[in-house]
Amino acid sequence: MNHFSTCRRCSILYCCTLMTVLVGCAGVPVVDWEHGARRGKIIELIDNDMPAASLPLCLAALAPEALAGRHFVKVQRFRLRAVRTEIADLADGVPARVGMAVELYPGDCAAGKPGRVLRALPPE
Repeated sequence: MNHFSTCRRCSILYCCTLMTVLVGCAGVPVVDWEHGARRGKIIELIDNDMPAASLPLCLAALAPEALAGRHFVKVQRFRLRAVRTEIADLADGVPARVGMAVELYPGDCAAGKPGRVLRALPPE
């Protein structure tokens, strides 16, 4: 057995170990940063049936038809050292409870375009 065959076995073993680690990490869901998504946490479930005076201002400004059949949540997200709070539209089929981590696509609720929550994320 020469030195070359020993090094080759070590490098093959190293490559196999590295591939196993990389494949194992591929199943972990990550936030789609490239398309503007952010990680956030639901801090409040908003009931659309509340009187308009009790709704957040940006939702109170929307027509009742625009609110019908939609679910909104208040999401807290961290940006550098600042904490941002946003109103977001919850996509159909996404479970929602206070404290749940979600993937948030920020919007501008004051301009009539609330953020969008497309999926729940596992806790950190």
